[in-house]
Amino acid sequence: MYNYLYQNKARYEQFKPYLRRKGKAYRHCKAPSIKEGDRRYKRSIKQRPSYVESRKTRGHWEGDTIISRKDKQALVTLVERKTGLVLIGRLNQRTASETRDMIIKLLTPFKKMVKSITFDNGTEFNYHHAIEHYLNTTVYFAEPYKSWQRGTNENTNGLIRQFIPKSAAISLVDDEQIKKIQYLLNTRPRKRHKFKSPADFYSK
Repeated sequence: MYNYLYQNKARYEQFKPYLRRKGKAYRHCKAPSIKEGDRRYKRSIKQRPSYVESRKTRGHWEGDTIISRKDKQALVTLVERKTGLVLIGRLNQRTASETRDMIIKLLTPFKKMVKSITFDNGTEFNYHHAIEHYLNTTVYFAEPYKSWQRGTNENTNGLIRQFIPKSAAISLVDDEQIKKIQYLLNTRPRKRHKFKSPADFYSK
């Protein structure tokens, strides 16, 4: 029972007066933080439904970050597996909180079509429970050192690297350039879509 109460600070404070003291003064019990809770459990890609791999249904995304050798800024990239639609956002620092906020911002306009997201195991995705909550989705994590399990995202990041190489400082890439890169990738005809662009295929 105590573990149940401690998992939620508000719930703990509500019932605190009714807990038995057994002659001892209360000790301050800090409820686990979201960050600690997120580290405790990550849903493996092995638990992801097998049909997601086939790309037959929309709404299944992959996510990653692109870093720079020059500065602390990074880019978060999200790719819809079936259509190849890509979303790119700037991170001033690659922290879990900033990554969470940017992912929610990018995907909120597509909220009804976010059935799952698959990330790598970077600590910037530690707030995955919050992402699940706000987007009403399910988050999975690829196995360590198996980047091919997020092949769509890895290939897309390679295309982005053609515009922003590892040697480039992301802080010197302005927001308009980032939007332009996203636009170029989303309007680029793809052979697997019978030469329709991801944007055309997504809106179909």
